[in-house]
Order: sequence, then structure tokens, then C-alpha cells
Amino acid sequence: MIMLNGAFGLVVSAVPLLLAPPGRASSITGSINMMSNFFGGMAGFAVGGLVERSGWTAVFGLWGALLLMASALIWIKRGAEEGATEATAA
Repeated sequence: MIMLNGAFGLVVSAVPLLLAPPGRASSITGSINMMSNFFGGMAGFAVGGLVERSGWTAVFGLWGALLLMASALIWIKRGAEEGATEATAA
């Protein structure tokens, strides 16, 4: 539900290239696609329950927290890769 239209294609193609070891990007892409389809189907139940229990503010807060966690993961991973590349080049 969070990743719509063009953003989904970007995430599915870019994240595996950033996070996967060499030669594993296609299997990571397939796993991300499978999980997005499964959890996308389950999201309606989860979001509906959360809205009934806590309201829309809690839903938007959860989505924001998940976005920040994913951004931090990519930032940390990219920093580690750049540090390893600089150490190898030196």
C-alpha cells in the first residue's frame, strides 16, 4: 500500500542492487516481490484493525516509522560498502 506505481518498480530494482551480494540480485528481487504481494494482501486486515483500534494517526505513524527504518538500513549498508571500497582502493 505504501509502495505504489513507479516507486514499487524503483524499490524492487534498486534495493537488491544496493544490498545483495554479487550474483544474488535476482533472487533478492524475487523475494522482495513475493513478500510485497503477500504482505500487501495482508495489509488490508492489519491497517483496518489498527484504524478501528487506534485511528488513522497510528497508521500514519507506523508507516512513517517503517519508512525511517528502511531508509536507515539502506544508508548504513551504503556507508559500509563505501568504506569497504575506500579501504580496498587504498
